[in-house]
Amino acid sequence: MAYLLPFSLVAALQAREVIPFAGAGVSRAVTDGAGQHLFPTWRELLAAAVQQLSMNGLPKKANRVQAALEDDDFLDAAKHARDAMGVGWFDFLKAQFDPLSERAQPASLDLARAVWRLGSPLVVTTNYDKVLRWASPQASDLREWTVSHAENLAEIQRGRLEKPAVWHLHGFVDRPKEIILTPDGYAKLYPTDSQVEADYQAASWTLRHLLTARTFLFIGFGMEEAIQQQIRWVRETFAGAGVKHFVLVRERNMETVEKELQGLSVQPVPFADFGQPLLDLLGELAAHASSGGARAASPLPPMEADCRPYLEYLRNDTAFIEIRGLQLGVAVAPRFPIGDLYIPLIDELGQRAGEMEGG
Repeated sequence: MAYLLPFSLVAALQAREVIPFAGAGVSRAVTDGAGQHLFPTWRELLAAAVQQLSMNGLPKKANRVQAALEDDDFLDAAKHARDAMGVGWFDFLKAQFDPLSERAQPASLDLARAVWRLGSPLVVTTNYDKVLRWASPQASDLREWTVSHAENLAEIQRGRLEKPAVWHLHGFVDRPKEIILTPDGYAKLYPTDSQVEADYQAASWTLRHLLTARTFLFIGFGMEEAIQQQIRWVRETFAGAGVKHFVLVRERNMETVEKELQGLSVQPVPFADFGQPLLDLLGELAAHASSGGARAASPLPPMEADCRPYLEYLRNDTAFIEIRGLQLGVAVAPRFPIGDLYIPLIDELGQRAGEMEGG
């Protein structure tokens, strides 16, 4: 079937200015020969953590994770699991997200393959696994970056990638210590104030730069389970974004998603159902990307420095003035809001002094 697609999305595809953003659904689609999912949902991951803690003789800590899980507080449950497992947490994550590639049923990689057909050498993802590598037509040349690869972000900022790359925003299974699964990790990459750790600053700025200069297409994002955490950072990140972005949404979820995205420059694009209907839609999108020819996307505009730390400094450190030269008989110099004071110009002071002498 032919889909009625937004004109701005089609134009961005033809101009090669669409960046696919792969969500959990892209990896969740991958199954083994028996039809079993290779990768867990958030709930399944944390349930496995509860089971492992119980098997290791830590029932109280297992119960703490289970309680957070029952409250649907996935990030808090992950934090308790990480703290309880200690260094074993990284081995646990590797076991969950790094299966052998030959276990994947080839046909189940069709969704990930469709992502690469959209014409972008860069794919952004919140997934930790290697599915996009398995599906890439240029797997031997593919680079996999995390937020700590600050030196490689310059290629993204220029918008001129010579080789395909996957940017794992929430970490990559080959670097398990960088995987973001807990509240403190989310706070580093998506800060709510001006305090950004140095390792995450370049990634945060680069992401926001792309959001204002390119069109993002979210694929594999649904309303199930932990999507509220995804929506939270989308809402914070997209505030003030300069162009419209799109998310592929199953028709039965449209009403809910539209409410979640209200006020954002993110437009839902419906498809009938998962499986072949979603692949058909992506095939049509890929055809529009191919119709633009083999031209490269226009260069990204220069990335402006983030002025927020400077504005914060102005608010906190220069908003007041202390009057130290007055003999007011107080131990501490009085402070006044600088906007409430009038400081005369030097030539004005000279003019007043002359008037006083003449008088």
